[in-house]
Amino acid sequence: MTEYKYKISVIVKIIGEDLNKNIIQSIIKQSINFEQNVQIILTGLINSKIYEYINLYPNNIFYVNNIDISEIDNINACLDFCSGRYVTFANINDAYSLTTLNSVYNFFEKNDNLDVVLVPKYNIKTKKINFKYENFGMKNCLINLSKEKNKLILSSKATFYNANAIKENKFNSLLNYYNEADLNVRLFDKNDLYGYVCESAKYLYNENNNQIVPPSSYIELGNYLDQLNINKCYIKEFILNEILKKYRKINKETFDSSEIYDYITKIYIGIINKIDKDYILEYIKEDNILDRKLFLLKITNNNVNMNIDNSGNIIFEENIIGNIEKINIKIKRIEIDDNYLYLDIMYNNYNINNIDVIIKDEKENIYDEYYNKSIKSSYDLRYGEYILNEENVKKYKILLSKKEILIKIKNNDSFEIGASNITMLSFLKFSLFDKKIKMFSNNISLSFYENKFVMKNEKYYNNSYKIKTFLNIIIKNKYIPFLRLLSMKKKRYILINDRPEKAGDNGEALFKYICLNNKKLSKKTYFVLAKKNDEYKRLKKYGKIVIQNSLKHKFLFINSKIITSSHAAKKFYLPFDIKMLIYYIDLCDYKFVWLQHGVTHNNVARSVNKYNANIDYFVTASNREKEEIESERYFYEKDKIVLTGFPRFDYLTSKQSSIISLVPTWRRTLSGEIKECGFHKIKGDFENSEYYREYSKFLGSERLTKILEKYDYILNFNIHPGMVGYENLFKKFENKNIKIISAYNVNYSQIFSQSALMITDYSSVAFDFSYLKKPLIYFQFDKEDFYKHQYQKGYFDYTDDGFGDVIEDCDKLLEKIEFYFENDFNLEQKYINRINDTFAHTDKNNCQRIIKLIDEIINNEI
Repeated sequence: MTEYKYKISVIVKIIGEDLNKNIIQSIIKQSINFEQNVQIILTGLINSKIYEYINLYPNNIFYVNNIDISEIDNINACLDFCSGRYVTFANINDAYSLTTLNSVYNFFEKNDNLDVVLVPKYNIKTKKINFKYENFGMKNCLINLSKEKNKLILSSKATFYNANAIKENKFNSLLNYYNEADLNVRLFDKNDLYGYVCESAKYLYNENNNQIVPPSSYIELGNYLDQLNINKCYIKEFILNEILKKYRKINKETFDSSEIYDYITKIYIGIINKIDKDYILEYIKEDNILDRKLFLLKITNNNVNMNIDNSGNIIFEENIIGNIEKINIKIKRIEIDDNYLYLDIMYNNYNINNIDVIIKDEKENIYDEYYNKSIKSSYDLRYGEYILNEENVKKYKILLSKKEILIKIKNNDSFEIGASNITMLSFLKFSLFDKKIKMFSNNISLSFYENKFVMKNEKYYNNSYKIKTFLNIIIKNKYIPFLRLLSMKKKRYILINDRPEKAGDNGEALFKYICLNNKKLSKKTYFVLAKKNDEYKRLKKYGKIVIQNSLKHKFLFINSKIITSSHAAKKFYLPFDIKMLIYYIDLCDYKFVWLQHGVTHNNVARSVNKYNANIDYFVTASNREKEEIESERYFYEKDKIVLTGFPRFDYLTSKQSSIISLVPTWRRTLSGEIKECGFHKIKGDFENSEYYREYSKFLGSERLTKILEKYDYILNFNIHPGMVGYENLFKKFENKNIKIISAYNVNYSQIFSQSALMITDYSSVAFDFSYLKKPLIYFQFDKEDFYKHQYQKGYFDYTDDGFGDVIEDCDKLLEKIEFYFENDFNLEQKYINRINDTFAHTDKNNCQRIIKLIDEIINNEI
């Protein structure tokens, strides 16, 4: 019989550098008597803090790490070094509850037929149990996987093993990501009975939210699952759980090529289809998520037809697979105008043939919608990239009167039920779902809660309502919305902004025009900036400035009639965190006028459609652009898309200097999330990107230097705000003829005015520059990658519609630059013709047209 020096061996993986709180401390404090009974084996990168523990406990703590072998081989080497009767694994930043090791040891000793014992995992920060253990119960027990297929645990953390069993099996060094799952599957294949100890045992873990899932893990999972023997229910359960979890996260941008994406999706679907349909149907019945049910049905059945019975059950081939109460009804628009309630709802029918969503009054009268379509859009129901269904959109125009309006789901027979799963975004009036939150119009109040709108004869908004709702929110939501007490009955202010820390766009142009030409509007107009900087000093000369997120900004916001911005990103113009907005949005009565940052020429329906961006009026500059936004996938009413031209076009002038401007746009794959200041965080490995290589090749070209020296010109490389932080990497190319301009210092109006030639890639600045009928070159070396990750192609084709040559090669770019020098920067006639055909207005009255729109909104004439 094997002799063991210790009761338990714990193999600890060292991750990260913050080791002030670590699992070693919690193991030392265990009730089992650490020095007599526990061995710790450390692997990974060690530091002085860890050496302190090794020196204190040389008989208990050991370090095993060979830099010449893989991480998995190191773990297997640790197993060889184990002297404990039972073995477990942990991460350095996790912990055990005080009696965990003793409780597990005693349970093993009482049940000598076990190879595996689990303890529950708890999140250290939230104190909540991991969802995988929620259905295990609160008592110590034995679990037979052949009978309880949904209790297969695949992590080696919080899992304790009989030393003999694990040393005979070990981890598969050919797997990089699924070796833990593989180990447990192999052990359970030999003995599917295991123990669960929860009454006095916990594994406390730190969640790694920043963990990056590499594309290769998707491939490894497919190859691994494909070779499994699908002979046990818990293996089938494991396969479905893993594939469904991965498939939901799959998108084409994840992978280097469409071939890899196609391979992975094909192998995943192929593996699912190996599982018998009866088992899949049972899995679907137990699942709670409708889109997952539909996905499984669609990939395993040639035809998916479902119906609702008269109890609200969803029926597939005579099987009940769910209930319509799970169907989500999304309210996308709530507006009152001209004594009417305008209501837009969106829902998916999940391939259910006889389902309909209706709106009725309390007398059972059904309201007719004025718009009812299934639309292919960014709201299509998807599972990963797999399109399940198009969304249904219904629009209603309902006369305000004293009544109730109920949202219901029905079938083609007599069955109907009030919708219970209703959602709306935080910028809609009733996102608090509170019957005391109201909208008012001509002595009619409107509130929404549960599944109904309630209209009442009631005096207009007054101080009594203000105080009652203020107190109600404090009591119900434990939040003190003191700014509600400063809300005015009649809204009056106009707020304008560009980026939080950077003006110089359409917002500034409109602000400047108002301040110089419309004294009446200027008295109630403010420009919003993040802080007092050079921009503040410059704009202060024209009119009033307010600091973003200040108390004054919040006051002005809830009392504004117009919010207008060159950017639709909410964090650019909201003074509240989006989570706090729900406590004030019912008081707001503004219209958001989007001036745009540039001419829309790509398909941006996903980001700036009506329902996502909450845009009331969409300003456009060209006829084709307006037609693009009028397409159904953007969801705008046509009269909300205005063809005024851009404010900044009014200020475009040409004072040509000896300057060439290089103005590329940003790259989504190289830019981090947007910060509060309006610029992006940086990402690592930028120097290995194609973007950096190609621009380095161009800027470092000896031929470029000679051209610039010959004609005594300067080339300014203007860094896009989305690429802030990378300019220093280009500084090495600076000389007397090449300048690197930080995004903080880029002045687009100067670029358009002073440049003799512009080189861009896909940026909409090409439209501004071409408005002045100056020569332009598109340098597009990464076309395929750009459209894969950045935007979908729209109506605009650079080759057929663009205002300059489209060039992909650095040498040809230099040739074209020389061409323009030799031809005195004269633009070819074909490009002049395209420019003339593009812009709807060239009269420099764009600001006037927008002011007219603003006046009409303020005076409620629209």
